[in-house]
Amino acid sequence: MNNGLPEEYKGKIVDIAKIYNETINNIEIKYTYITDDNKRSTKTLSAKNSNFMHLCGISYYGDKEGEKNSNLFFKDCLAGTLRVEKIIYSNIDKVDMKLRILKHLGSLLRRGVTVCNNGVFEQLDFEGAIRTSRDIMALTTIKNGIPNSIIDLHTNKANGSSLKKNYRVIKIERFDKINNEKLPDIKFRFDKSRKKTQRAIRDNRKQRQNKSREEQS
Repeated sequence: MNNGLPEEYKGKIVDIAKIYNETINNIEIKYTYITDDNKRSTKTLSAKNSNFMHLCGISYYGDKEGEKNSNLFFKDCLAGTLRVEKIIYSNIDKVDMKLRILKHLGSLLRRGVTVCNNGVFEQLDFEGAIRTSRDIMALTTIKNGIPNSIIDLHTNKANGSSLKKNYRVIKIERFDKINNEKLPDIKFRFDKSRKKTQRAIRDNRKQRQNKSREEQS
């Protein structure tokens, strides 16, 4: 284990803590998606204060190992009183990767997001994952939708093979557990006419190619 991060990490971690707090923290997020048999199903994400430190790749916060203090870590982040010299971590490259990816958490609430089934990533088992539309990140979850890891899909696209079949999300429901209120749903409308146009273009291209081959023969 390594003790203490350079001072410049304080601002990075504090900024990402704010993104985490505004985007997914203490909000029950329910993703509705379409299964292979064309039925609707849901997957839940339920992040808490105590999950943030682990997602950053940090093991402990305090004077000694064995005392995680994950809630204190998050509290100090939001208050801007984070003491980076008290951070204990195993791998600085892992911390850097986690922080780089976590700033894109908002992508988990945008068009094109998909959900995945259970899998294994770097010896870590997970029950499901929420994946961004582009190859940026996937947030894995365990029981009751608790987030347990971030997968980097941007710098290493091979990591995507850890995720099994993806299912398209059509609606995102959110419930603020702190204020006990439902937040506006996020719905995605898929333009069927656009798909038909794209299919027609492909069919027309194939017809032209076949006709060209016939003329050449």
